[in-house]
Amino acid sequence: MLRGALGQRPAPADAAVAARLDGLVGDWCQDMERQYEPRWVPLTAQTNLHTQTMLGVARAAV
Repeated sequence: MLRGALGQRPAPADAAVAARLDGLVGDWCQDMERQYEPRWVPLTAQTNLHTQTMLGVARAAV
């Protein structure tokens, strides 16, 4: 999204900003991977978790 704010083809003056944003996003992604140690989860398990979470939210709201 940050890069999209600069447009698809940044002007030469914005090229440095775009490179800086790319670096920041890359750093943030690496930090998250180190902190949370992501792992692959099968789609059916993800869908089940999301469904159960939303059902729990709906029950709590009623």
